[in-house]
Amino acid sequence: MCVNDVLAQGAEPLFFLDYFSCGRLDVDVAAAVVGGIAKACELAGCALLGGETAEMPGVYSEGEYDLAGFCVGAVERGALLPRLQEIAEGDLLIGVSSSGVHSNGFSLVRKVLERAKLSYSCPAPFGEAGQTVGEVLLTPTKIYSRLLLPVLRSGAVKAYAHITGGGLLENIPRVLPEKLAVDLDASRWSIPAVFSWLYKEGGLSEEEMARTFNCGLGAVLVVAPPDAQRVLRQLQEEEAWIVGSLVHRQPGSQPVLVRNLNQSLTKAGPAEQKDGYHGNSTTPQKKTRVGVLISGTGTNLQALIEQTRRPSSSAQIVVVISNRPGVQGLKRAALAGIQTRSVCSWRNSSSPPGGRPQTVWQPCGV
Repeated sequence: MCVNDVLAQGAEPLFFLDYFSCGRLDVDVAAAVVGGIAKACELAGCALLGGETAEMPGVYSEGEYDLAGFCVGAVERGALLPRLQEIAEGDLLIGVSSSGVHSNGFSLVRKVLERAKLSYSCPAPFGEAGQTVGEVLLTPTKIYSRLLLPVLRSGAVKAYAHITGGGLLENIPRVLPEKLAVDLDASRWSIPAVFSWLYKEGGLSEEEMARTFNCGLGAVLVVAPPDAQRVLRQLQEEEAWIVGSLVHRQPGSQPVLVRNLNQSLTKAGPAEQKDGYHGNSTTPQKKTRVGVLISGTGTNLQALIEQTRRPSSSAQIVVVISNRPGVQGLKRAALAGIQTRSVCSWRNSSSPPGGRPQTVWQPCGV
């Protein structure tokens, strides 16, 4: 979380320091915690310089401990984010997938679990087969530094909202000028099943979900429309989508509108068995990256896009290739946040190798 907050300023994480406090030091527990921190620092590309360990018997009960820390990063003054003066109406929002609830919203999660009479050791009704509730909820927060640093250095990102406490409704407006509002379409990204379960089991409203949880988006980037496809190409290692745009904010209106959230949360949920019990269901699995060839309006493509967005789908469309430039199908793909390419007819044996579709698959990770 600290590293992602540093990234949101456009900075590169340099080092991390931790603070571990407990009643009586359990060496094995402390070693496991510090080992986890070291692994996270390795993923983040920053150094673990050291930290403080404090024993306070009168403060913590046996088995209890507290963990805190901070990260220091560096950025050139001219590269600081957000660049408020450059953000404009019509800019696009690119959402980067989260791994689940990340590190926020657990007070509400505990209330829903209490209502559902589930403990952390119970089989998870929203996780992979064999996972417990605790294992799914403690899925590590994604660390975005290695993925996003090259994108931030390209200069294409005008702002970066780290979706933490306050969810989508409070975090995105923090990086925007007051005159602009956010128009999000929840049907454009994949929502992990845990959020659907919380929504249904907790009887939560759409506003509670959007104000408490990341709902599947760990980071939201603001980019100009001409830069959107280039940024998506740089994010090929991770699931990312064009999830909305910036619009003029009317006086007295809300800063964020999330359309189709109810429908998306309903579709994302675990399937109910005939007896009404919510059985084990897979969270969004690692999908096979595929490319689609088109030459026209893309009506069949639209059906494929909608199918692959379902959590049950095993495929992810990462590129759409047409032998005719400017066709409607390419526009459909671009609106869905999918990379597009136009190449010369692959039926023409005299076509230069660089213009054939097979030369596009590998760079796109297909």
